[in-house]
Parts: sequence; structure tokens; C-alpha cells
Amino acid sequence: MLCYKCVMFIDAAFYHDLTKTTHNDIVPQGHDYFVLSSGYSQLITLPQVNTEHLSRHDYQLIYVVGGPLHYYDKDGTEHIAPPESFLLFKPYEYQNYTIFKEESCSIYWCHFGGILIEELLKHYKLLNKRVINVDSSPQYRKLYHLMRYNLNQKKPHYVELCKLYLQELIISIAQARKQKNSNEQLPESLVSVVDYIQEHYYEKTTISQLARIGTTNTKALSKQFVKYFGVNPLGYITNLRLQKAQTLLLQTNHKINEIALSVGFNDPLYFSNVFRKAIGVSPREFRNKNK
Repeated sequence: MLCYKCVMFIDAAFYHDLTKTTHNDIVPQGHDYFVLSSGYSQLITLPQVNTEHLSRHDYQLIYVVGGPLHYYDKDGTEHIAPPESFLLFKPYEYQNYTIFKEESCSIYWCHFGGILIEELLKHYKLLNKRVINVDSSPQYRKLYHLMRYNLNQKKPHYVELCKLYLQELIISIAQARKQKNSNEQLPESLVSVVDYIQEHYYEKTTISQLARIGTTNTKALSKQFVKYFGVNPLGYITNLRLQKAQTLLLQTNHKINEIALSVGFNDPLYFSNVFRKAIGVSPREFRNKNK
């Protein structure tokens, strides 16, 4: 357990001895699944802490608790992983995320790898997900704690135990995601489209492109969206962009034109007009009124 100058609390454990190697993201050969590290991070006095990895060899799975976690693309585009969600980074992907103390955000995290990890994540339909929304469960924290505890104690067979806890965590996430979708009573084809929109809402997207993802045609897809959400696919994307914009207006000090671009509106004036029509006030008035 470490209190780093009383500014950030970190409770972490590692397979590799960090005093003897700089390759702490390398999985020993021959393992199907392998946990390299697991930990918990929370700010104490610092207003924010940023973590950036240009190209790690392993996977990282972050569980967001308390407040949202802000993460960024290479070009600086900001996104938010909401509370009670998982953020998945794959090997060699750019990783950049920030914890803000004022948002009460804390994270559980683990780094892992192995020759069958990709197949495992693909089997449970998690491989191509960036943000995975789930309902709250103490089971997630418990599994992170068990991995952390065993990596720290290094008792006999701790490597195998961590592997089992990692598998259980991935399966629990898949079950929670499936249950969440089931509760919403969405067809599986529509779930794949909604998942895609949730991860790519800020990109330019056509109904034809979404129809291909849902293995259907544009007319049938539009009918499904109207049935379950009351709007067509493009209306759903606009509403999601506005939701993200409201979060950024309240939780950041970014300029309004920067927020407009980050959520997918290339024209700030058009963004303001759409925002006013939907919310009833301009983005600036919304920020001033609610902050």
C-alpha cells in the first residue's frame, strides 16, 4: 500500500519486480491468460492526474467508480467513461486518461495478456469495445482486490488464481452487459448498432453504415429506432451528442466551440442552434445556470 506524498492513494501489486525490469508490460511466454498487475487509484489532494502510455504490450481494463473518467484520442479529442463502466485498452493502443478530484473519480485497474486473451474477449463480445456500460456490482471490486492481494502475497499458485479471477471478471462483465441489454429489451441487431454509436457518436455516420453493422436495411433500422427510442438513428446520435455536450459543459471548463467539435458538431453555430432548440437555452446559458 502506497501513499504517494499524500496526493494520490495507490494500492497496487505487480508480477514483475519493478526495481529490476523496465518491461513490466511483457507477459511471460506460454500462458493462455496472465495478470501482470492490479490496483486501485484515488486522488487525495491533487486536482487531477493524467496517465499516458504511447504503446504498451498488454491489455488494460479499468473500472470507473464515483465520477466519470476522461480519456483522449491522439488528436486530443476528449471522451468520457461514465461511473459504473469499464474502459478497455488493447495492446499497442494509445492510452491517455485523466482523473479529476472534484468529480470524486477513482479507478480499479488491471494489466493482463496471454495467447488466448484475444479469443476470450472476442468470445464474450468485448474485444472491440472501448467503453462497456454495466450496472453497479460489488463483485467487480472484489475480483480486482483478489487479483491485487494474490499478486502482493505471491503464495503458491497465485498466478493460476489471478488467471481465474480475471476470467471471472470478464465473464461477469459479459453477463452484466447482456442482462442490461435484456432489461432494455433491445434486439441483438439493434444492440450492436447502439454499441457502435455509443463508441463513435462524435464521428460522421450514415444510416447505411449503421444498417450494415446491424445486418439489416435502412428502412428496417429506422423503424426499430423509432419503436424503441422514438427517433430515427440520426436523431438518436444528435440526442447522444447533446447529452455528452451537457456533461462537458458542466464538468469541464472547455470552450463551447471545443466541446461542439469533440462531440461531433463541426459548426459551433449549428451546435448552439440545435442545443437551444432541444434544451431551451444556449450552451453558455446552460453552463452558467447549472454550474
